[in-house]
Amino acid sequence: MSKTKQLTPEWEIKDRRYYLLQNAEPLTYTLGSRNSRRHSLLWFDPIKNEQRELRYATNMNSPFVDEQKGEAILGHIIFEDGVLAVPKENKIYKSYFHYTILEKDRYTKSGKLKR
Repeated sequence: MSKTKQLTPEWEIKDRRYYLLQNAEPLTYTLGSRNSRRHSLLWFDPIKNEQRELRYATNMNSPFVDEQKGEAILGHIIFEDGVLAVPKENKIYKSYFHYTILEKDRYTKSGKLKR
């Protein structure tokens, strides 16, 4: 029997807040929600050993394009006053951030600002 590694992150179910770093607090700041030529949204999957395209679609259960079926409704990702509130009920939002934002050092969660 082979062991497989689970890609879905295990996290505590609670409301979260993400903050822009380096004192960047514009009135609004919008993140891209899909892969494009200007802004690459790819995540390297160590199990499949390949790059996987990400997309934030509000009507899908996965942030990975290859796991999404049918027409996708893209969501907006907007920081207001440098803060993005993610409600605990929005599992896909959290999953999308796990593979995009938390992989980069430009953002932090729950008030632990990096200076």
